[in-house]
Amino acid sequence: MGITKAPAAPAHTLRKVDRFFEMRLNINSEQKADIREAFQIFDDDGDGVVNLEGLKVTIRALGFEVKKSDLRKWITEVNPQADWKSDKIPYQDFMEIIERKMCEYDSREDEIKMFRIIDHMNRGRIIFRDLKRVVTILKMDVNDEEIMEMLEMGRTVFGNLEVSLEDYIRAMRRNPV
Repeated sequence: MGITKAPAAPAHTLRKVDRFFEMRLNINSEQKADIREAFQIFDDDGDGVVNLEGLKVTIRALGFEVKKSDLRKWITEVNPQADWKSDKIPYQDFMEIIERKMCEYDSREDEIKMFRIIDHMNRGRIIFRDLKRVVTILKMDVNDEEIMEMLEMGRTVFGNLEVSLEDYIRAMRRNPV
């Protein structure tokens, strides 16, 4: 009689979830206090909920563009049972959404830094020679054909095998490391 294991989640799913959780732990108490303060500013009557407009203003203050349809999508992600008739968001959902957006911002900054490290000649694109250099420095067991595949996966413009910053960010979010 053996122990039956549940099937493991795909590796890319675990990496993405673990990455978000790890980043969330980096939000310090001061940032959490700031988020709480923003919530209280928009909780006019002190009932523990804010409207969509309050969430939208807070997210914009963090430097993100946001549409009402984005808000509804994010709220549904953190609370599938959200009540859309009231257009009100409880503190816990508000906090979760703001934390996710803050982590996303940190993630983008990290992606830009990594792109710049790989693109050490500051061309604004990653080419074969850049990846070959990184593979060599890190002593990775990756051959030229695999490097070409990486470039192919990352680019959206057909023709030259090069990856722009936006292509790099899209590829990293599709297949997080």
